[in-house]
Amino acid sequence: MRRNSRRAEARWLIFICLIGSYNLSAIPPAAAESFVKIHLPHTKQVSVSSINASNVAVGFMVRDDNSLIGFIRGADGAITALRVNHQPTNAVSINSHGAMTGVYGIGGPFHGFIRSPDGTIATFDAPGAGTQTGQGTGPTSINDSGSITGYYIDSANAFHGFVRTPDGTIKSFDAGANTIPRGINSDGLITGDYYTDTHHAFLRQADESIETIDPPGSLDTTDAGINNNGEVVGAFNDGNKWHVFIREPQGTFDTFNVPNSTRTDDSGINNEGVVTGLYIDKNNIWHGYLRYPGGMIETFDPPRSLATAPQCINDLDVVGGYFEHMKDNDLRIRGFLRFP
Repeated sequence: MRRNSRRAEARWLIFICLIGSYNLSAIPPAAAESFVKIHLPHTKQVSVSSINASNVAVGFMVRDDNSLIGFIRGADGAITALRVNHQPTNAVSINSHGAMTGVYGIGGPFHGFIRSPDGTIATFDAPGAGTQTGQGTGPTSINDSGSITGYYIDSANAFHGFVRTPDGTIKSFDAGANTIPRGINSDGLITGDYYTDTHHAFLRQADESIETIDPPGSLDTTDAGINNNGEVVGAFNDGNKWHVFIREPQGTFDTFNVPNSTRTDDSGINNEGVVTGLYIDKNNIWHGYLRYPGGMIETFDPPRSLATAPQCINDLDVVGGYFEHMKDNDLRIRGFLRFP
């Protein structure tokens, strides 16, 4: 269940009230939690993008020479580099069977790929995708059936959504101007956001009908994903600050903030309804959190973290992402897995 923090939305999109529904205090990190730091020699940036229930994780690394390489980290900790067609690659989503999707060709016209559990790779482009630098096809999520959703940028630099079925058929759709899908669940429901004068979240049903799902009072809404129960998670700004929302399948909204935060953002929701993301404190420092059904919030940071950015969560409540720390007076970005 992926996403990505109001993650960098450059053209390749690959990296990077309502208030206080519960009157709770964030509790300190659980005593039993443990962290695994992910980095490789000669890399300056590593981030985990997605993790499945077998604790197999995927993401990207930036080497010291600025080359971009995808990776797969097995449950045993073994890391396999991934470079599709010898081009810059980012692995963005993995399903429970170990099939993954991502993007390659970043920095030029970019393309989508799917890697099957046996390692076979197939590449694809959405019809209508542009062929110039900064244009192309960007998958964002794969479900357990092997259906993929994502976006493409056309020759006029406009964003559109697409869904690719396991047989390779690709269908485009628009929820509005500049549509960016971010998640697809086991029933084929797709969530994301689109931008006109402001951002709006959307939900695309399996019958292809699309509805806007902005929380009440929202002036700007972005979406991170959907779980297999149909719960949608996203973030919205009501003019005061950013909050996280959970939209239940019947259409009701629950909202929350980490106590004493200036902003709370989301990165995903698992099938148990546990949400992860980041919050910003009064000193403008990023920290990670878990929010459980019922409203309990738990905060965390990997050891020596200067800024923590969760990106994904699996059904075992294992969280993946990246954090910043200093080494030899140099700022480094490392991937992490947090185990409860």
